[in-house]
Amino acid sequence: MAIQRYIYVCHSEKAKQWCTVPMALKAIACINVLALIVAIPMFIEGTFHATPVPSLHDPKKIFNACTVRDYSEDERYRTLFSIYSLIRALLINVGPCTILVIFNAILVERMKEAKQNRDKLIRRRSYESRSQEQTNVTFMLVCNQRKKTLRKQSFHLF
Repeated sequence: MAIQRYIYVCHSEKAKQWCTVPMALKAIACINVLALIVAIPMFIEGTFHATPVPSLHDPKKIFNACTVRDYSEDERYRTLFSIYSLIRALLINVGPCTILVIFNAILVERMKEAKQNRDKLIRRRSYESRSQEQTNVTFMLVCNQRKKTLRKQSFHLF
């Protein structure tokens, strides 16, 4: 969403090309593939084993309980899972939030620039309209003075 807002506001000429339903579907597909790739190690970080457990009510009965062997706590894999956890935290939490903040900051900056440009345009139009008004008043005064002069001259002729 932040990327689309950025494109619509900052690059409006490219918005019709980039902000389309097929592009949105491609973005959703890419996000899902990335999520799957990031989640794959979660499926292999532990294994399930059947462990025989005696019943609490009848010690003669044995049940199979499911226990998990967590490889992330194994010394051989600890470094690997630490790196994986760091990369996952950066990709899932820090990365998107940082991108969101950057795009929104750029968007706010562009909105401020647009407001300043709009204010300049309004001031210029206001100045131009005052200047046009002064020109019209001057023209009316000159025309009015000319009429008076012509009337005086025609009065003296009679």
